[in-house]
Amino acid sequence: MAKDQFELFASCLLTLRLLGKFLGFLTFSPYHSVHGLPDDIQTNYIELRNNQPNPIDILELMVVSINTERLNITIPWIIEYLSMMDRIAPVLNYYHRVLYLLQYIHRLSWKSVKKDKYNYGCLMLVSMLGWLFESPIMPQGIFKMEEKDELQNIIAIDSTNCSLKPVDNLDLVSQELLYTVCPYLGEIRTLLLEFAVGANSKSTIRKITPVSADDLPEPETDRNLQTQLEENFFHNHPASMKRTVEFVSERTASNFIKHFRATDLPWSISEAKSRVNSLLQTLNSTVVSPTNKIKDQNHQLEYKKIAQNLCEEVKRKVSNTKREYCSSRVNSALKLLLPDEQSSAVTNMAASICCRLAEERIKSWITNHISTAMYLKEVNTEADKVFKKSLLEQSSNKQINIGNRLDLPVALLNTTTEASSSLTNVTTKSILSQAVLIPVCSVEDSHYKHREDVISLSDLLHTIQIMNKEMVVNRCSSPDYTRLMMVMEQTHHVLLFKEDTVPQAVRSLAQLILDLAISIISYMPELITVELLDCYKRLYETELKDVTIFSIVSSPRWFYLLYTSPNKQKCVPSYVLFMCLLLMENLITIDIFEKGCIKVLNSSNVYKELIKTIICDIIKYFNSNQQVTIKFSSDILTILQLNNNKHDLQTELSHLAIHPNMTQIMKGKI
Repeated sequence: MAKDQFELFASCLLTLRLLGKFLGFLTFSPYHSVHGLPDDIQTNYIELRNNQPNPIDILELMVVSINTERLNITIPWIIEYLSMMDRIAPVLNYYHRVLYLLQYIHRLSWKSVKKDKYNYGCLMLVSMLGWLFESPIMPQGIFKMEEKDELQNIIAIDSTNCSLKPVDNLDLVSQELLYTVCPYLGEIRTLLLEFAVGANSKSTIRKITPVSADDLPEPETDRNLQTQLEENFFHNHPASMKRTVEFVSERTASNFIKHFRATDLPWSISEAKSRVNSLLQTLNSTVVSPTNKIKDQNHQLEYKKIAQNLCEEVKRKVSNTKREYCSSRVNSALKLLLPDEQSSAVTNMAASICCRLAEERIKSWITNHISTAMYLKEVNTEADKVFKKSLLEQSSNKQINIGNRLDLPVALLNTTTEASSSLTNVTTKSILSQAVLIPVCSVEDSHYKHREDVISLSDLLHTIQIMNKEMVVNRCSSPDYTRLMMVMEQTHHVLLFKEDTVPQAVRSLAQLILDLAISIISYMPELITVELLDCYKRLYETELKDVTIFSIVSSPRWFYLLYTSPNKQKCVPSYVLFMCLLLMENLITIDIFEKGCIKVLNSSNVYKELIKTIICDIIKYFNSNQQVTIKFSSDILTILQLNNNKHDLQTELSHLAIHPNMTQIMKGKI
C-alpha cells in the first residue's frame, strides 16, 4: 500500500477529531453548570431537552459507518464530540441510544481483536471507547439495562443509498497513529516493559556506561571522603602540621615546574623544531613565501599532528615522573620540619597528603600551560624561519648590486624633463656611500643571516609613511633623490636580512611601497629614473611579489591622483614607465589593467582622455619592442574610440598630445 494513503488517512483522522471536539464544545458548552439541579427541576429540564432537535444526527452517521465498514474514520471524531457532553446529556433519549450503539460497536471490535481479524484499527476503537465509557460524565449503571429491540431498530436504519467505500479492512491505522490518538497506551506500554524487565532479573537494574580506562576521574564520593579524612587528620594534630604540609607541597610543585621548564620543556620545543625540519625535507616543499606556507592546509595538518604528539608525550612523561619526584622531596623535607618525636605513621600520612597536593598543583599547571596550541605556535614559527631561509637561499643566486638594468629602450628611459637630468648625474655608488646604515652585500655572501645592523621593519614603515606624507600633504618642492634611493635599498636589505618579520608587516610594507610609487609619479615625476625602476624590479623579485595587490594601479584613486597632478605632462609618461615595468615582469596582466580602466570609464568620463593617452603610450612602447607583444581587447578600444589595427592606430595616435620623448620612441618602430 502506498505511503501516501497512510499519510492521507492519518491527516484526515486527526483533522476530524479536532473538528469533532470543536463541534462538541459549541453544542454542549451552553449546558455546562458547576452546581447540580434539584430533582423536580431536573425532570422538567430533561423533558425540555428531549424535545429539542439535535444539531448533528450522529446516530445515523454511526449506523452508516457500520454498514459501510468505515468505523475507523467515523468513531474517533464522534468520541471527541461526545467527550464534551454535559452531565445531563447522557441520560437524554437520543444520546442514550447513541451510547448503546457505541457499546454494540465496542463488542464488535473486541470480538474482532480476539479473532484473526486483529489490526490496529480494532485496537484503536476498543481503547477509545473504553476511555469514553470510563470518563466522569458517564452516569453509573447506564449500561446495566439492555434494550435489544431498540438496538435492532437502530441498526436497521436504511443506509443503502450510501456509496462510500469501506476502509476498515485496509489496515490504514499504524502503530505510530495509534499512540498519537491514544497517548495513554504509551504509558501502559512503558509500565509493562518495566515490569517485564524487573520480572526477568533477580537484581537491581543498573545502567552501565562504558568509560575509558586512561585517566579515570576520581569519583566525587571518594574525593569528598578523602577530603574529610584529611581534615579529620589535621584536626587531631597541631595546626602547624597542616601549614607545614601545604608549604612543602607548594614548594615541591614549584620546584618540579621550574625543573620541567628548564629541562623537559626546552627539549620538547627543540624536538618540535627538529620534527618540522625533517617533515619539510621529506615533503620537498617548493613554497618560498611564509604567506603561501600558511595557506597550505596539508602542511598545517602535519604541523598539528606534530604538536598533538609532543603535547601527549610531555604530559605522559610528567605523569610518570611527578610521583617519584614529589615522594623523594616531600619525605626528606618533612623529616626536617616535623618534630623528632612524631611517630612514623603520622609522618607517612602527612607525606602522602603532601604528595597528593603537590601532584594536583603540577597537574593543574600542566593542563593550563602545556597545550597543543602552544606547540603549534612554536611549530609554525619554526616553519616560517625554514621557508624564509629557503627564500634567502634562492635569492642568494642573484646579484645584489645595482647593475641589473631593465630591458627598456634607451629612448624610453629619457622621459624625464630637464629638471630630472641633473639627478642622473648622481650615480648609484655615490648614493650608497651616503647610506651609512645600509649594509652593502657582496656576491660572496651566499648565505644570508639575520643582521642587527639593518634597520628594523617598524622604523622602515615609519620612514616610508613620512615620505608619503611629505609628498602628498606638503608637496615639498625640493625632492631628495638620495634619501629615496636609501629607503629603497633599506627595504631590500630588510627583506633579505631580517628573519623576525611577520607576514602582516610584510603586507603593510608592500602596500606602502606601492603607494610611494604613485606619490612619486603624481607629485615628483622627475624622480622616476632608471635606478629607481631597477630598485622596484629587485624588490618585486622578493616575497613582496606574493603580497602586493598590483590591481590598484588601475583603480580610481590612482587615476584621480594622475588627473589632479600639478604636472600632468610629466606624470603620465612616468606612470607609463612604471606600468611597462609591471607588464614586462608579469606582475600584472593586461586583462586586469584593462578591467580596472573599464570600471573607471563606466563610472565617469572625466578620465577618458587621460586613460586614452596612457593606453596609447603603452601600445606605442610595446609595438616598438619587437620581443614583447601586447594587445588590448576591443571593449576598451571601442570605449576609447581606438582601433587595434597597427596602421590605423598610428594615424589615430598622431592626433593625441603625447610626451615628446614618447614620440621619439615611436619613430621607426611602427
